[in-house]
Amino acid sequence: MRIRYYVIKRLILLFPYIIGLTIIVFLLKYAMEVKGMIPPFKLNPLYEYGIFLRDLFVGAWGYLPSNFPYFGGYPVIKALGMAFPISFELILFASIIAFAVAIPLGIRMGQKQNFVASTLGRTFAFVGYSIPVYFLALLFIILFSTGGSVFTVKGGLPMSGIAALPYPTPSYVSIIGTSPYLTIVTGPTGLPLIDAIIHGNWFLAYNVFLHLILPVLALAYGIAGGFMIYLRSATSENSSMSYMTYARSQGIPSKVLQQHHLARNSLAESLVFLGPLFALMLGGVLIVEYIFSLPGIGLIAVDSIVYKAPYGLLGSIFFFGIILILANFIIDIVNVWLDPRLR
Repeated sequence: MRIRYYVIKRLILLFPYIIGLTIIVFLLKYAMEVKGMIPPFKLNPLYEYGIFLRDLFVGAWGYLPSNFPYFGGYPVIKALGMAFPISFELILFASIIAFAVAIPLGIRMGQKQNFVASTLGRTFAFVGYSIPVYFLALLFIILFSTGGSVFTVKGGLPMSGIAALPYPTPSYVSIIGTSPYLTIVTGPTGLPLIDAIIHGNWFLAYNVFLHLILPVLALAYGIAGGFMIYLRSATSENSSMSYMTYARSQGIPSKVLQQHHLARNSLAESLVFLGPLFALMLGGVLIVEYIFSLPGIGLIAVDSIVYKAPYGLLGSIFFFGIILILANFIIDIVNVWLDPRLR
């Protein structure tokens, strides 16, 4: 099967997943109505589900309370839209760091299993995979944070927020919220670090970069450790496969064999575990954003519980569900591209 046909097939299969997600979110909403958290419709559940789908797809997701941090009084869908770039930037940089560390180290550990470096790598991986992300985040704050802005207190990294508010405020930056809950929304991409670089504002770019270091590392360590474990296991298993033994007997150079056969096949097998790891990462986003006060979707979800904002919670769950479905779709496509046996 060609890749484009597989992509079409997977795209068609996205619809049942999305419908299943809407049913789960609707059941949560219905349970909130029974508990009195949301005014009930008192209609037939099937008819109410139809109204729920209509409101969902036209963007009528309700409003956040006026006392809600950062996005008080905003429509839920608008608040999630402004918060999404923060979460995306956090996930993007954490993924880059995690895979930049995990792929070469995991493959190397599988190739050289009895070396001291491999033992140290396994220790590093198991520690990262075992430590809860909240403990790691708090540990980083204790060890590396100043407790304030790096521009006013030297010797450490910022522990909260996405950036110190720029003054004077550039034209592409909007300040959202009310004191003490203030954040920035930037253009054109919405990603503060990328936008600062696009506009040549290196001071703001450096500011945002410093604020991202601790949350990105706290989120990346566990993902890197988990993927290293899976990749090491796959590399170790493939090293002793018959096709590798045959290739060695044919005189294929070791470097070519490892790069074009062992590494590629091991990476393809390990991609199966990226789905659960990405789900784990989304769970970590909630905790990391809450601890470091990053105004992303995870913080909206947690604050929705604290401030009793049911529509914010439902919107966050649906948003995270869509992200997880799309991420698994991309992982499947990449896996098929790397492993022709799955086509």
